[in-house]
Amino acid sequence: MRYAEILLTYAESKIELNEIDASVLNAINLVRRRAGQPDAVTGTQAQMRPLIRRERTVELAKEGFRWFDIDRWDISSIVMPQKVMGIAKDPAVVAAKPNFKLNTVHLNNIRTYAESESVRMVREIRYWYPKLNLLPVPQSERDINPALTQNPEW
Repeated sequence: MRYAEILLTYAESKIELNEIDASVLNAINLVRRRAGQPDAVTGTQAQMRPLIRRERTVELAKEGFRWFDIDRWDISSIVMPQKVMGIAKDPAVVAAKPNFKLNTVHLNNIRTYAESESVRMVREIRYWYPKLNLLPVPQSERDINPALTQNPEW
């Protein structure tokens, strides 16, 4: 566990409780300053949510938190079902930069490659099913406790 994760978790908790004070901004800015980024500015709960979500996405990239974040924020059905695009098919053809669509539920920009999809490699196509909001209860746990039931659709 990194100190940055603790600071960002603290800030997110205070923002979700709508208890935004100097300690929230201080926690965010400690993380941003370490990375050489300018200080964030305070705002309302609606203004601070996108900020803290982006900070968690950027700061904790490749650390295994993203799945749990999008599940906690209940944005899986928006973020997950999409094509994962790769490099340009032909190096001589410059692929367009991605567009960023803003979704009121997600509160952050989601990359879309609609303009350059025909000239980029598709790395994978992701799908999302509602049953994935709850993962299956492992059979080994159900064997230990017969009173446990399986999550719906599993």
